[in-house]
Amino acid sequence: MTDVSLVSNKGVINADSISDHKMIYCEVNLSKNHCAPRVIKYRCYTNFNVSNFNYDLQNLPWNDIIYENDINNKIILFENLILRLFDIHAPVRESRITKPKAPWLTTNLKIFMRQRDAALSKFKKSKNLEDWNIYKNLRNFTLAQVRREKKKYIDSLCADKKNSRPLWNALRNLNLCRNKTNIIPAFPSDPDEINQFFNTFVQNNTVGQEQKSFYEQHLFNNTSSFSFRLTDVKEVSNILNNIKTNAAGADQITSSMLKYCSPFIDKYLTHIINCCIEA
Repeated sequence: MTDVSLVSNKGVINADSISDHKMIYCEVNLSKNHCAPRVIKYRCYTNFNVSNFNYDLQNLPWNDIIYENDINNKIILFENLILRLFDIHAPVRESRITKPKAPWLTTNLKIFMRQRDAALSKFKKSKNLEDWNIYKNLRNFTLAQVRREKKKYIDSLCADKKNSRPLWNALRNLNLCRNKTNIIPAFPSDPDEINQFFNTFVQNNTVGQEQKSFYEQHLFNNTSSFSFRLTDVKEVSNILNNIKTNAAGADQITSSMLKYCSPFIDKYLTHIINCCIEA
Protein backbone atom coordinates (compact mmCIF):
# COMPACT_ATOMS: atom_id res chain seq x y z
CA MET A 1 0.00 0.00 0.00
CA THR A 2 1.48 3.35 -1.02
CA ASP A 3 -1.31 5.80 -0.10
CA VAL A 4 -0.38 6.73 3.49
CA SER A 5 -3.36 9.09 3.68
CA LEU A 6 -5.55 6.03 4.25
CA VAL A 7 -3.83 5.39 7.61
CA SER A 8 -5.87 6.99 10.38
CA ASN A 9 -4.05 5.62 13.43
CA LYS A 10 -0.93 3.59 14.31
CA GLY A 11 1.01 2.41 17.32
CA VAL A 12 2.72 -0.41 19.22
CA ILE A 13 0.97 -2.64 21.80
CA ASN A 14 1.85 -5.68 23.89
CA ALA A 15 0.90 -9.10 22.52
CA ASP A 16 1.81 -11.29 25.49
CA SER A 17 -0.96 -13.79 24.77
CA ILE A 18 0.51 -14.88 21.44
CA SER A 19 4.13 -13.71 21.30
CA ASP A 20 7.06 -12.29 23.26
CA HIS A 21 7.29 -9.47 20.70
CA LYS A 22 5.26 -6.29 20.64
CA MET A 23 2.63 -5.84 17.96
CA ILE A 24 2.78 -2.97 15.48
CA TYR A 25 -0.65 -1.96 14.26
CA CYS A 26 -2.32 0.63 12.09
CA GLU A 27 -5.90 1.52 11.23
CA VAL A 28 -6.61 1.89 7.54
CA ASN A 29 -9.73 3.46 6.08
CA LEU A 30 -10.79 1.04 3.35
CA SER A 31 -14.08 0.43 1.65
CA LYS A 32 -15.92 -2.61 2.93
CA ASN A 33 -15.51 -5.72 0.79
CA HIS A 34 -18.71 -7.69 0.35
CA CYS A 35 -18.29 -11.44 0.33
CA ALA A 36 -19.44 -13.09 -2.86
CA PRO A 37 -22.35 -15.45 -2.18
CA ARG A 38 -21.59 -19.14 -2.36
CA VAL A 39 -23.68 -22.28 -2.44
CA ILE A 40 -22.94 -25.16 -0.08
CA LYS A 41 -24.38 -28.66 -0.21
CA TYR A 42 -25.35 -30.63 2.87
CA ARG A 43 -27.49 -33.58 3.85
CA CYS A 44 -30.77 -32.62 5.46
CA TYR A 45 -31.79 -34.77 8.46
CA THR A 46 -34.94 -32.78 9.26
CA ASN A 47 -37.33 -35.59 8.30
CA PHE A 48 -34.97 -38.42 9.26
CA ASN A 49 -36.89 -41.38 10.67
CA VAL A 50 -34.76 -43.99 12.43
CA SER A 51 -37.28 -46.83 12.08
CA ASN A 52 -37.75 -46.32 8.34
CA PHE A 53 -34.01 -45.89 7.88
CA ASN A 54 -33.18 -49.16 9.65
CA TYR A 55 -35.86 -51.00 7.68
CA ASP A 56 -34.43 -49.87 4.34
CA LEU A 57 -30.89 -50.46 5.59
CA GLN A 58 -31.58 -54.12 6.29
CA ASN A 59 -33.43 -54.70 3.03
CA LEU A 60 -30.79 -53.44 0.62
CA PRO A 61 -28.84 -56.12 -1.36
CA TRP A 62 -25.67 -55.99 0.76
CA ASN A 63 -24.83 -59.62 0.00
CA ASP A 64 -24.07 -58.63 -3.59
CA ILE A 65 -20.81 -57.26 -2.18
CA ILE A 66 -19.81 -60.74 -0.93
CA TYR A 67 -20.62 -62.45 -4.24
CA GLU A 68 -18.82 -59.88 -6.40
CA ASN A 69 -15.35 -61.06 -7.45
CA ASP A 70 -13.72 -57.77 -8.43
CA ILE A 71 -12.54 -55.67 -5.46
CA ASN A 72 -13.18 -52.39 -7.28
CA ASN A 73 -16.77 -53.42 -7.96
CA LYS A 74 -17.19 -54.38 -4.30
CA ILE A 75 -16.25 -50.86 -3.29
CA ILE A 76 -18.51 -49.30 -5.92
CA LEU A 77 -21.43 -51.45 -4.74
CA PHE A 78 -20.81 -50.46 -1.12
CA GLU A 79 -20.64 -46.74 -1.96
CA ASN A 80 -23.77 -46.87 -4.14
CA LEU A 81 -25.81 -48.63 -1.46
CA ILE A 82 -24.78 -46.10 1.21
CA LEU A 83 -25.52 -43.12 -1.03
CA ARG A 84 -28.83 -44.58 -2.24
CA LEU A 85 -29.93 -45.07 1.35
CA PHE A 86 -29.09 -41.53 2.42
CA ASP A 87 -30.48 -39.94 -0.71
CA ILE A 88 -33.85 -41.28 0.46
CA HIS A 89 -33.67 -40.48 4.18
CA ALA A 90 -31.28 -37.50 4.25
CA PRO A 91 -31.29 -35.97 0.75
CA VAL A 92 -28.71 -33.43 -0.36
CA ARG A 93 -29.85 -29.82 -0.08
CA GLU A 94 -28.29 -26.55 -1.22
CA SER A 95 -27.96 -23.40 0.84
CA ARG A 96 -26.88 -19.96 -0.34
CA ILE A 97 -24.37 -18.29 2.00
CA THR A 98 -24.13 -14.52 1.65
CA LYS A 99 -21.83 -13.75 4.58
CA PRO A 100 -19.34 -15.69 6.71
CA LYS A 101 -20.60 -17.19 9.96
CA ALA A 102 -19.96 -15.01 13.01
CA PRO A 103 -18.49 -17.26 15.74
CA TRP A 104 -19.62 -14.86 18.47
CA LEU A 105 -23.27 -14.92 17.36
CA THR A 106 -24.91 -16.82 20.21
CA THR A 107 -28.50 -18.03 20.59
CA ASN A 108 -29.29 -15.19 22.99
CA LEU A 109 -27.98 -12.62 20.52
CA LYS A 110 -30.25 -14.02 17.82
CA ILE A 111 -33.23 -13.66 20.17
CA PHE A 112 -32.30 -10.04 20.94
CA MET A 113 -31.96 -9.30 17.21
CA ARG A 114 -35.38 -10.77 16.45
CA GLN A 115 -36.94 -8.66 19.21
CA ARG A 116 -35.16 -5.57 17.88
CA ASP A 117 -36.34 -6.21 14.31
CA ALA A 118 -39.90 -6.88 15.48
CA ALA A 119 -39.91 -3.57 17.40
CA LEU A 120 -38.69 -1.73 14.30
CA SER A 121 -41.42 -3.30 12.16
CA LYS A 122 -44.03 -2.30 14.73
CA PHE A 123 -42.79 1.31 14.73
CA LYS A 124 -42.84 1.52 10.94
CA LYS A 125 -46.53 0.56 10.99
CA SER A 126 -47.63 2.71 13.94
CA LYS A 127 -45.28 5.74 13.64
CA ASN A 128 -45.79 6.03 17.39
CA LEU A 129 -43.16 7.77 19.54
CA GLU A 130 -43.50 5.15 22.28
CA ASP A 131 -42.83 2.35 19.80
CA TRP A 132 -39.78 4.27 18.55
CA ASN A 133 -38.38 4.53 22.07
CA ILE A 134 -38.92 0.79 22.62
CA TYR A 135 -37.08 0.01 19.37
CA LYS A 136 -34.25 2.43 20.19
CA ASN A 137 -33.72 0.86 23.61
CA LEU A 138 -33.69 -2.65 22.12
CA ARG A 139 -31.31 -1.52 19.37
CA ASN A 140 -28.84 -0.02 21.83
CA PHE A 141 -29.10 -3.02 24.15
CA THR A 142 -28.51 -5.47 21.28
CA LEU A 143 -25.53 -3.50 20.01
CA ALA A 144 -23.96 -3.52 23.47
CA GLN A 145 -24.50 -7.28 23.74
CA VAL A 146 -22.93 -7.87 20.32
CA ARG A 147 -19.84 -5.91 21.33
CA ARG A 148 -19.66 -7.83 24.62
CA GLU A 149 -19.87 -11.22 22.89
CA LYS A 150 -17.22 -10.21 20.32
CA LYS A 151 -14.84 -9.19 23.10
CA LYS A 152 -15.61 -12.37 25.02
CA TYR A 153 -14.87 -14.47 21.91
CA ILE A 154 -11.54 -12.73 21.22
CA ASP A 155 -10.53 -13.00 24.89
CA SER A 156 -11.26 -16.73 24.83
CA LEU A 157 -8.90 -17.18 21.86
CA CYS A 158 -6.07 -15.47 23.72
CA ALA A 159 -6.78 -17.11 27.10
CA ASP A 160 -4.64 -20.21 26.61
CA LYS A 161 -1.06 -19.00 26.18
CA LYS A 162 0.24 -22.56 25.80
CA ASN A 163 -2.07 -23.36 22.88
CA SER A 164 -2.27 -20.59 20.29
CA ARG A 165 -3.76 -22.80 17.57
CA PRO A 166 -7.39 -21.61 18.02
CA LEU A 167 -6.24 -18.00 17.66
CA TRP A 168 -4.26 -18.62 14.49
CA ASN A 169 -7.09 -20.68 13.02
CA ALA A 170 -9.47 -17.78 13.64
CA LEU A 171 -7.02 -15.36 12.00
CA ARG A 172 -6.75 -17.63 8.96
CA ASN A 173 -10.55 -17.86 8.71
CA LEU A 174 -10.66 -14.07 8.73
CA ASN A 175 -8.01 -14.07 5.96
CA LEU A 176 -5.58 -12.19 8.22
CA CYS A 177 -2.83 -14.82 8.19
CA ARG A 178 -1.54 -16.11 4.87
CA ASN A 179 1.28 -18.24 3.53
CA LYS A 180 3.67 -15.62 2.15
CA THR A 181 6.11 -18.01 0.48
CA ASN A 182 3.65 -19.81 -1.82
CA ILE A 183 6.31 -22.49 -2.35
CA ILE A 184 3.86 -25.35 -1.93
CA PRO A 185 0.78 -25.01 -4.17
CA ALA A 186 -2.42 -23.85 -2.44
CA PHE A 187 -4.28 -26.97 -3.52
CA PRO A 188 -1.72 -29.82 -3.65
CA SER A 189 -3.92 -32.40 -5.35
CA ASP A 190 -1.04 -34.05 -7.25
CA PRO A 191 1.01 -36.31 -4.91
CA ASP A 192 3.81 -36.52 -7.49
CA GLU A 193 4.15 -32.74 -7.41
CA ILE A 194 4.42 -32.76 -3.61
CA ASN A 195 6.96 -35.59 -3.72
CA GLN A 196 9.03 -33.72 -6.31
CA PHE A 197 9.03 -30.61 -4.10
CA PHE A 198 10.54 -32.44 -1.11
CA ASN A 199 13.01 -34.39 -3.27
CA THR A 200 14.25 -31.14 -4.77
CA PHE A 201 14.53 -29.62 -1.30
CA VAL A 202 16.68 -32.49 -0.03
CA GLN A 203 18.94 -32.40 -3.10
CA ASN A 204 19.51 -28.66 -2.79
CA ASN A 205 19.91 -28.58 0.98
CA THR A 206 23.04 -29.79 2.80
CA VAL A 207 21.18 -30.53 6.04
CA GLY A 208 18.56 -32.46 4.11
CA GLN A 209 21.24 -34.60 2.43
CA GLU A 210 22.83 -35.39 5.80
CA GLN A 211 19.49 -36.47 7.23
CA LYS A 212 18.79 -38.62 4.19
CA SER A 213 22.18 -40.31 4.53
CA PHE A 214 21.55 -40.98 8.23
CA TYR A 215 18.18 -42.66 7.56
CA GLU A 216 19.63 -44.75 4.74
CA GLN A 217 22.43 -46.04 6.98
CA HIS A 218 20.52 -46.59 10.22
CA LEU A 219 16.92 -47.26 9.30
CA PHE A 220 16.61 -48.62 5.79
CA ASN A 221 19.08 -51.43 6.48
CA ASN A 222 16.82 -52.90 9.16
CA THR A 223 16.10 -56.52 8.24
CA SER A 224 12.64 -56.51 9.86
CA SER A 225 9.83 -56.31 7.31
CA PHE A 226 6.43 -54.72 7.45
CA SER A 227 3.31 -56.64 6.51
CA PHE A 228 -0.46 -56.23 6.70
CA ARG A 229 -2.70 -58.59 8.58
CA LEU A 230 -6.37 -59.37 8.18
CA THR A 231 -8.81 -57.60 10.46
CA ASP A 232 -12.10 -58.57 12.06
CA VAL A 233 -15.49 -56.97 12.67
CA LYS A 234 -14.70 -55.95 16.25
CA GLU A 235 -11.57 -54.06 15.25
CA VAL A 236 -13.31 -52.31 12.34
CA SER A 237 -16.22 -51.33 14.59
CA ASN A 238 -13.88 -49.86 17.21
CA ILE A 239 -11.94 -47.85 14.63
CA LEU A 240 -15.12 -46.59 12.97
CA ASN A 241 -16.66 -45.47 16.25
CA ASN A 242 -13.47 -43.61 17.24
CA ILE A 243 -13.11 -41.55 14.07
CA LYS A 244 -13.22 -37.88 15.08
CA THR A 245 -13.41 -36.12 11.72
CA ASN A 246 -16.59 -36.03 9.66
CA ALA A 247 -15.01 -34.81 6.43
CA ALA A 248 -16.43 -36.38 3.26
CA GLY A 249 -14.09 -38.29 0.98
CA ALA A 250 -14.11 -38.44 -2.81
CA ASP A 251 -17.15 -40.73 -2.57
CA GLN A 252 -19.04 -38.07 -0.52
CA ILE A 253 -19.50 -40.52 2.36
CA THR A 254 -18.77 -39.22 5.86
CA SER A 255 -17.92 -41.14 9.01
CA SER A 256 -21.27 -40.14 10.54
CA MET A 257 -23.09 -41.81 7.63
CA LEU A 258 -21.17 -45.02 8.27
CA LYS A 259 -21.89 -44.76 12.00
CA TYR A 260 -25.62 -44.47 11.26
CA CYS A 261 -25.36 -47.81 9.42
CA SER A 262 -23.18 -49.48 12.04
CA PRO A 263 -23.10 -52.21 13.29
CA PHE A 264 -25.15 -53.64 10.41
CA ILE A 265 -22.59 -52.79 7.69
CA ASP A 266 -19.50 -53.58 9.75
CA LYS A 267 -19.15 -57.12 8.43
CA TYR A 268 -19.37 -55.92 4.81
CA LEU A 269 -16.83 -53.18 5.48
CA THR A 270 -14.54 -55.75 7.10
CA HIS A 271 -14.96 -58.04 4.08
CA ILE A 272 -13.92 -55.23 1.71
CA ILE A 273 -10.87 -54.33 3.81
CA ASN A 274 -9.68 -57.93 3.98
CA CYS A 275 -10.17 -58.38 0.24
CA CYS A 276 -8.02 -55.28 -0.35
CA ILE A 277 -5.27 -56.76 1.85
CA GLU A 278 -5.40 -60.15 0.14
CA ALA A 279 -5.53 -58.69 -3.38
